[in-house]
Amino acid sequence: MRAGASSPTLVRLPVADEQVGQRLDAYLADRRPPYSRMHLRRVINAAGVRVDGQRTKAAYRLRAGQRVTIQLPEPPREGPRAE
Repeated sequence: MRAGASSPTLVRLPVADEQVGQRLDAYLADRRPPYSRMHLRRVINAAGVRVDGQRTKAAYRLRAGQRVTIQLPEPPREGPRAE
């Protein structure tokens, strides 16, 4: 782990009626603005996201009453990259 990096944060999010049918990656992008949808897809694919305790895909369509649990890493930093 990088110096100064914090450990991932565990977040639990309920699925409301108005979010039914939304893709998992889009739902998370709406609920966690500092993270891009692509970054969240990587977290989903790395098993950092569970729906009702089960691993799932980014394209999974949510249902009412489900609970999404995500281990959020530190947001990616924008800016110049070393060559």
